[in-house]
Amino acid sequence: MDRNRRIVDSLFWDDRAQDWLRTWNITQEEAESIILQDTRPTLDPSSTEAGHPILRFRKGDVIVVVGLREAHRPKVLSVFMHIPGMKEWVERTSTSKSGSSLPTTNRQLRSWIIGFGYQIIPGGGRHDKVADRETGQVMFTLPNTPSDHRSLANAWKAFLKEHAKYQARKTLRVS
Repeated sequence: MDRNRRIVDSLFWDDRAQDWLRTWNITQEEAESIILQDTRPTLDPSSTEAGHPILRFRKGDVIVVVGLREAHRPKVLSVFMHIPGMKEWVERTSTSKSGSSLPTTNRQLRSWIIGFGYQIIPGGGRHDKVADRETGQVMFTLPNTPSDHRSLANAWKAFLKEHAKYQARKTLRVS
Protein backbone atom coordinates (compact mmCIF):
# COMPACT_ATOMS: atom_id res chain seq x y z
CA MET A 1 0.00 0.00 0.00
CA ASP A 2 2.90 2.37 0.74
CA ARG A 3 4.22 1.76 -2.78
CA ASN A 4 0.82 2.65 -4.23
CA ARG A 5 0.70 5.86 -2.12
CA ARG A 6 4.17 6.83 -3.45
CA ILE A 7 2.99 6.22 -7.00
CA VAL A 8 -0.13 8.37 -6.57
CA ASP A 9 1.81 11.17 -4.81
CA SER A 10 4.24 11.55 -7.73
CA LEU A 11 1.90 10.65 -10.59
CA PHE A 12 1.98 12.28 -14.02
CA TRP A 13 -0.78 11.88 -16.62
CA ASP A 14 -0.29 11.20 -20.30
CA ASP A 15 -2.61 13.31 -22.48
CA ARG A 16 -4.13 10.15 -23.97
CA ALA A 17 -4.90 8.84 -20.48
CA GLN A 18 -6.73 12.10 -19.76
CA ASP A 19 -8.73 11.58 -22.97
CA TRP A 20 -9.69 8.08 -21.83
CA LEU A 21 -10.86 9.43 -18.48
CA ARG A 22 -13.27 11.71 -20.33
CA THR A 23 -14.34 8.87 -22.63
CA TRP A 24 -15.21 6.55 -19.74
CA ASN A 25 -16.59 9.38 -17.57
CA ILE A 26 -14.14 8.65 -14.75
CA THR A 27 -12.50 11.37 -12.65
CA GLN A 28 -8.78 11.54 -12.01
CA GLU A 29 -9.51 11.05 -8.29
CA GLU A 30 -11.46 7.85 -9.01
CA ALA A 31 -8.57 6.51 -11.10
CA GLU A 32 -6.10 7.35 -8.33
CA SER A 33 -8.31 5.59 -5.78
CA ILE A 34 -8.15 2.47 -7.95
CA ILE A 35 -4.34 2.62 -7.76
CA LEU A 36 -4.48 3.05 -3.99
CA GLN A 37 -6.94 0.19 -3.45
CA ASP A 38 -5.38 -2.45 -5.71
CA THR A 39 -2.87 -4.25 -3.48
CA ARG A 40 -1.87 -6.74 -6.20
CA PRO A 41 -1.41 -4.96 -9.53
CA THR A 42 -0.44 -7.11 -12.49
CA LEU A 43 2.53 -6.65 -14.77
CA ASP A 44 1.42 -5.52 -18.22
CA PRO A 45 2.52 -7.90 -21.03
CA SER A 46 4.20 -5.00 -22.84
CA SER A 47 6.68 -4.45 -19.98
CA THR A 48 9.30 -6.70 -21.56
CA GLU A 49 9.13 -4.92 -24.89
CA ALA A 50 9.14 -1.48 -23.22
CA GLY A 51 12.16 -2.37 -21.06
CA HIS A 52 10.57 -1.09 -17.83
CA PRO A 53 7.70 -2.12 -15.57
CA ILE A 54 4.18 -1.23 -16.64
CA LEU A 55 1.56 -2.03 -14.01
CA ARG A 56 -2.18 -2.58 -14.35
CA PHE A 57 -4.30 -1.55 -11.39
CA ARG A 58 -7.85 -2.85 -11.48
CA LYS A 59 -11.10 -2.31 -9.65
CA GLY A 60 -14.11 -4.04 -11.14
CA ASP A 61 -13.92 -3.47 -14.88
CA VAL A 62 -11.83 -0.28 -14.74
CA ILE A 63 -8.10 -0.71 -15.38
CA VAL A 64 -5.50 2.03 -14.85
CA VAL A 65 -2.16 1.42 -16.62
CA VAL A 66 0.91 3.06 -15.04
CA GLY A 67 4.37 3.09 -16.63
CA LEU A 68 7.44 3.16 -14.39
CA ARG A 69 10.13 4.14 -16.91
CA GLU A 70 11.48 6.46 -14.20
CA ALA A 71 10.66 5.08 -10.76
CA HIS A 72 10.42 8.57 -9.25
CA ARG A 73 8.08 9.75 -12.03
CA PRO A 74 5.28 7.20 -12.61
CA LYS A 75 2.98 8.04 -15.50
CA VAL A 76 -0.60 6.97 -16.19
CA LEU A 77 -0.49 5.70 -19.76
CA SER A 78 -4.09 4.58 -20.18
CA VAL A 79 -7.41 3.98 -18.50
CA PHE A 80 -9.64 1.37 -20.07
CA MET A 81 -12.53 -0.96 -19.47
CA HIS A 82 -12.44 -4.72 -19.34
CA ILE A 83 -15.68 -5.90 -20.93
CA PRO A 84 -16.25 -9.40 -19.55
CA GLY A 85 -16.94 -12.00 -22.20
CA MET A 86 -16.60 -9.48 -25.03
CA LYS A 87 -13.83 -11.26 -26.93
CA GLU A 88 -15.33 -14.71 -26.43
CA TRP A 89 -18.81 -13.50 -27.36
CA VAL A 90 -17.69 -11.78 -30.57
CA GLU A 91 -15.70 -14.87 -31.56
CA ARG A 92 -18.74 -17.07 -30.92
CA THR A 93 -21.09 -14.88 -32.99
CA SER A 94 -18.78 -13.90 -35.84
CA THR A 95 -18.75 -15.85 -39.06
CA SER A 96 -15.49 -17.19 -40.40
CA LYS A 97 -16.08 -15.75 -43.87
CA SER A 98 -15.28 -12.07 -43.50
CA GLY A 99 -13.39 -12.04 -40.23
CA SER A 100 -15.39 -8.97 -39.25
CA SER A 101 -16.63 -8.47 -35.72
CA LEU A 102 -19.27 -5.98 -36.88
CA PRO A 103 -22.95 -6.75 -37.36
CA THR A 104 -24.18 -6.91 -40.95
CA THR A 105 -27.93 -6.53 -40.34
CA ASN A 106 -30.15 -4.57 -37.98
CA ARG A 107 -31.46 -7.86 -36.59
CA GLN A 108 -27.91 -9.07 -35.89
CA LEU A 109 -27.02 -5.77 -34.18
CA ARG A 110 -30.03 -6.11 -31.90
CA SER A 111 -29.34 -9.77 -31.10
CA TRP A 112 -25.74 -8.95 -30.18
CA ILE A 113 -26.92 -6.17 -27.84
CA ILE A 114 -29.40 -8.58 -26.22
CA GLY A 115 -26.53 -11.07 -25.92
CA PHE A 116 -24.73 -8.54 -23.71
CA GLY A 117 -27.64 -8.69 -21.26
CA TYR A 118 -29.64 -5.65 -22.32
CA GLN A 119 -33.24 -5.29 -23.46
CA ILE A 120 -34.50 -3.23 -26.37
CA ILE A 121 -37.50 -1.04 -25.58
CA PRO A 122 -39.56 -0.08 -28.65
CA GLY A 123 -39.63 3.66 -29.23
CA GLY A 124 -43.15 3.82 -30.61
CA GLY A 125 -42.28 5.53 -33.88
CA ARG A 126 -39.13 7.08 -32.45
CA HIS A 127 -35.76 5.51 -31.83
CA ASP A 128 -35.70 2.35 -29.73
CA LYS A 129 -33.87 2.39 -26.40
CA VAL A 130 -31.33 -0.04 -25.03
CA ALA A 131 -31.88 -0.56 -21.30
CA ASP A 132 -30.29 -2.55 -18.51
CA ARG A 133 -32.35 -5.72 -18.10
CA GLU A 134 -31.99 -5.64 -14.29
CA THR A 135 -32.66 -1.97 -13.55
CA GLY A 136 -34.51 -0.79 -16.65
CA GLN A 137 -32.15 2.18 -16.85
CA VAL A 138 -31.88 3.45 -20.43
CA MET A 139 -28.29 3.45 -21.58
CA PHE A 140 -28.36 4.03 -25.35
CA THR A 141 -30.62 5.12 -28.19
CA LEU A 142 -30.69 2.77 -31.15
CA PRO A 143 -31.34 3.84 -34.74
CA ASN A 144 -34.47 2.13 -36.14
CA THR A 145 -33.54 2.30 -39.80
CA PRO A 146 -29.82 2.51 -40.52
CA SER A 147 -29.37 4.93 -43.42
CA ASP A 148 -26.26 3.43 -45.00
CA HIS A 149 -23.82 0.54 -44.67
CA ARG A 150 -21.71 2.40 -42.08
CA SER A 151 -24.63 2.96 -39.70
CA LEU A 152 -24.61 -0.58 -38.31
CA ALA A 153 -20.89 -0.46 -37.61
CA ASN A 154 -21.21 3.00 -36.07
CA ALA A 155 -24.17 1.91 -33.93
CA TRP A 156 -22.27 -1.20 -32.73
CA LYS A 157 -19.15 0.78 -31.86
CA ALA A 158 -21.23 3.45 -30.12
CA PHE A 159 -23.04 0.71 -28.17
CA LEU A 160 -19.73 -0.85 -27.06
CA LYS A 161 -18.49 2.54 -25.91
CA GLU A 162 -21.71 3.26 -23.99
CA HIS A 163 -21.68 -0.28 -22.57
CA ALA A 164 -18.18 0.25 -21.21
CA LYS A 165 -19.11 3.65 -19.72
CA TYR A 166 -22.23 2.17 -18.14
CA GLN A 167 -20.25 -0.72 -16.65
CA ALA A 168 -17.69 1.73 -15.25
CA ARG A 169 -20.41 3.80 -13.60
CA LYS A 170 -22.00 0.63 -12.15
CA THR A 171 -18.63 -0.54 -10.85
CA LEU A 172 -17.83 2.79 -9.22
CA ARG A 173 -21.32 3.04 -7.70
CA VAL A 174 -21.10 -0.40 -6.10
CA SER A 175 -17.78 0.17 -4.37
